[in-house]
Amino acid sequence: MAKRASTSVSSDTPVSFDGEANTDASPPAASVAYPGGNVLSGVDDTLADGAPHVGVAIAVSSGMQDSLIMIPDVAKVKKGESPIYITRPITLKLEKLTAFLKNKSITLPPELDRLLKDTTVACDAFYFTPNTPAADNKPGKPGPKLMQFRLQFNNGLIASLTGDEDIGELFDVKGVYVRYVQCDPDQLKLLTAYAAELAREDKQATQ
Repeated sequence: MAKRASTSVSSDTPVSFDGEANTDASPPAASVAYPGGNVLSGVDDTLADGAPHVGVAIAVSSGMQDSLIMIPDVAKVKKGESPIYITRPITLKLEKLTAFLKNKSITLPPELDRLLKDTTVACDAFYFTPNTPAADNKPGKPGPKLMQFRLQFNNGLIASLTGDEDIGELFDVKGVYVRYVQCDPDQLKLLTAYAAELAREDKQATQ
């Protein structure tokens, strides 16, 4: 498993996920802490203010790989000052869903059963920062957001639905990508650094 960097991002000294300062960027205040050997990972001046701070790292597994859902500062999420993100792309094979439904005595139509068994859903990126709340008759500022989901059909969407491999060979849909991004120019470097960290983590996991 790749060694996780101890990095922090603040509005005063922007730092990328690989630990290199981005002196020309000013992302919103957010502490980026990775779990690991150092229990003070990610603690900097933004957290050293005399107030209590609680961060959460939630380990999740799809049976294919593990990831973490990170919330660096739980109390700041509602204010739009702390993000929620995954540390590694995670994939779910929907054939496990069909097994679960079968164990619950739920019978699916053959077409849907074939499709689910052929479909893989991946969350390639998830970085979500809530909007800052409105105050003093001023609208809240949108927080940086990046999400990408991928649907992959091993045999093909049409072949799985129809059960006709000849039609699937003629023309079929193998995958669909959906991406959502929202950021200001000064927040782009933060999302770029996050995407680079995801790519490194995914590469390490497959080696």
